[in-house]
Amino acid sequence: MVGQALTDPRLTCGLIADLTHVAAVACAIAFAAAPGRICLVTDASAAAGMAPGRYRLGGKLVEVRRSDDEPPRLADGTLAGSVLRMDRAVANAVAAGVGLAEAVAAATRIPADVLGRPDLGRLNPGAAGDLVWLDDDLRAQATYCSRYTLCCAAWARGRITSRSTLTWEGRVIVQVTVSAMSSAVRGSRTPA
Repeated sequence: MVGQALTDPRLTCGLIADLTHVAAVACAIAFAAAPGRICLVTDASAAAGMAPGRYRLGGKLVEVRRSDDEPPRLADGTLAGSVLRMDRAVANAVAAGVGLAEAVAAATRIPADVLGRPDLGRLNPGAAGDLVWLDDDLRAQATYCSRYTLCCAAWARGRITSRSTLTWEGRVIVQVTVSAMSSAVRGSRTPA
């Protein structure tokens, strides 16, 4: 089935790039075998974002060992979904040897295309204009939907002191000021 999915140009392949469900070398092979047809998915369960510990999810006892990329497991060791965040999926794909532009497209444009939504997943006139600011380690620092700042980790950690500029291929996309972000950290929708 994997061979068919990777070789049939009519198909788009979902890939859980937590490096447990799919090993790094298999991620690289999938991207090479099906360029432009890999869609990163998280398979995240309700355990996503939970601290390490044992939880009852879906009627089963699940153990979260680490809160990063390691998937939760049932008592017998069986995988029980994932705690993978999309920024980590992109970072893992890049660490596996996938180009940054390909990994970002697999998390944005390609899933939007599968849904038939040309207004999502790209920075084009008429598109929604949503974006995520990733730092040098490809960890999400801020999320913007339309003109609203939804979350800003950089501000919470004090990395933005007065003004930050986000660029894409040399073009300024967003200039963010502290005043536009301060209440966003508390969860309100602040125009960016």
